[in-house]
Amino acid sequence: MRTNFLIGAIAITLAGCGDVTPEQREAIACGPTMAYVMSQTFVKRGLKAPSTADFGSYSESQVTPMPAGESACKFLVIGHVDAQNSFGAMIRNRYIVTVAKTKGLDSWTASEMTIR
Repeated sequence: MRTNFLIGAIAITLAGCGDVTPEQREAIACGPTMAYVMSQTFVKRGLKAPSTADFGSYSESQVTPMPAGESACKFLVIGHVDAQNSFGAMIRNRYIVTVAKTKGLDSWTASEMTIR
């Protein structure tokens, strides 16, 4: 639910920015908030019951920029998610994932993901 809200808010912000340069638009799309949102997409893929996922807020998470060169942006995201395990019990898991986006492209990749 929160993820959909964040994605919607970012999309509205980007759509309403008619006077924004392509460089500014790229800075928003390649920022820590978007990295946090995209990390949730990858974490959900690693859960037994992704539809039950309830992520901690952005302020409860740690989003750290990492060196990636001029052509990409890269972040280390650490947070928690409450989701059902294979027995149906809600369990809090801590996740660590590195997400990266190539500048100029609309796709993100994840590497080094750990869910505990």
